[in-house]
Amino acid sequence: DEIPTAGSVTAIEGLTLLIAGVDSNELTDTIMLARIDDEAEEVSVVSIPRDLLDFDTRGREIKINSVFNRARASGAERDEAMKQLGSYLARITGLEFDRFVAIDFRLFIDLIEELEGGVTIDLKETFREQRREFPENRPVRSLHGDEALFYTRDRYSVPGGDLGRARRQQQVVKSVAEEIVRMNLIKDAGRILRIISLYQRYSFTDLNFANMANLYQKYRKIEDYTLHNLVIGKDLQNGPLKETFRETGAGWEYF
Repeated sequence: DEIPTAGSVTAIEGLTLLIAGVDSNELTDTIMLARIDDEAEEVSVVSIPRDLLDFDTRGREIKINSVFNRARASGAERDEAMKQLGSYLARITGLEFDRFVAIDFRLFIDLIEELEGGVTIDLKETFREQRREFPENRPVRSLHGDEALFYTRDRYSVPGGDLGRARRQQQVVKSVAEEIVRMNLIKDAGRILRIISLYQRYSFTDLNFANMANLYQKYRKIEDYTLHNLVIGKDLQNGPLKETFRETGAGWEYF
């Protein structure tokens, strides 16, 4: 079956997927838009910094990671709150999402634990996790659930702050996706069923099971597509975004 779409791109041409990592406070600290272009055989992943400032309908400043939270606090259902986040992202990026997947960070940990050997990460800088240090430029295959979560959420032990974290999130998501598509439906049936169970428990989406099965079959060879990883404002020194600290606030904000 074709994947029904909500945006302007048809399922035949490709798909734009909103991927959001949601914490226990319903803040979307991970926000990505993944555009799959079937005709060009390209995948473009755009990460939006969680502290990016925008303006709400009343002209008040709002951090992008709190849009979903505020919508929920105002009584919106999860699907509607995600659509409100999507409207902000469309204004910022010019991309409307067709489907969304929102993931609880607990799924992230348990999912990686289900992958044999964890995830393979080509480290670009020295990463200090609480228990050990991972040297620079040495591929590591021992990043398991809690370590991988720390790696994708840390803003302090490695350079780049929030923008560097966005690049690391893309790195881990790519590695997880590659591990999953390499699974054998027969040999790894038990693991696949456990992953489906985890997904149902710790995520919500507007994709039904038939949609997901179709996408899995359609993009089994997605590693043959050209991948483009983009982070909005990744160059703080020369780019349009500037990092600044608000004396009246409690965190870093981007303009």
